[in-house]
Amino acid sequence: MSERENGQLSLAERAVRSRISADVWEQIKTAYASGIGLRELGRNMGVPAGTVLARAKREGWTQQIQSLGARKTRECRPCVYSG
Repeated sequence: MSERENGQLSLAERAVRSRISADVWEQIKTAYASGIGLRELGRNMGVPAGTVLARAKREGWTQQIQSLGARKTRECRPCVYSG
């Protein structure tokens, strides 16, 4: 069974996968959190849109951003007392 058949990547293929630096990914994620679309970010940053979409899905960016928004809403909501 070859490396490709059993799901393993060769050293050369792994090197290609890691070309996008952690800094670039952090910039993309931050921009996404500010409201810019993933496809647009891919175009602007020179990263294939499919790569950006796959990473966002794999790492759960949308869920993370939504949970942060919900937490901020709970923390910032003023207390209303009837009395």
